[in-house]
Amino acid sequence: MKDHPNLVRGQSADALEKGEIDAMKERLRDYRSMNKEIENQIERLERMEMKISSIGSPVLSDMPKNPSTVYDRMADSVARKVDFENEIKELIAERDSERCSLESLIRQLKKPDERAVIRMRYLDIEDWEDILMMIFGGQRDFNDKYDNYKQRMFRLHSAAISNMAALSH
Repeated sequence: MKDHPNLVRGQSADALEKGEIDAMKERLRDYRSMNKEIENQIERLERMEMKISSIGSPVLSDMPKNPSTVYDRMADSVARKVDFENEIKELIAERDSERCSLESLIRQLKKPDERAVIRMRYLDIEDWEDILMMIFGGQRDFNDKYDNYKQRMFRLHSAAISNMAALSH
């Protein structure tokens, strides 16, 4: 058996490959999760902005009251909003950096359909049915051989991940 440079003593090449493939799958899943996290945080920011804009004006009354309550709430809310915006910017920068790194690997894949499946699934966050339609939907026998095309798409996906794992080491 040929020595593999990344093998730990007693580890088989197949086990190492599986580990690398699993690591690549996890990396791609993490990228999708990062996008979802950013979407959720942006929605949260929008809700926060709506609350800030709806902080009511002070009620005018003859009763003595702490005059700075509305200002303090407003100032605190604005400060939290600014901090939150900065956190979102950091998440976006981290995601964009990972996207560039992944795109670099994807460009090295030899087959255009492998590149397409990975880009659509992980970078564009498409679901499997949309990917299937985009890649194979134009085939004349698509409806008759739907299940075959679906399996073909999953094989392209698996091959692309294996190839990306090999390229990343």
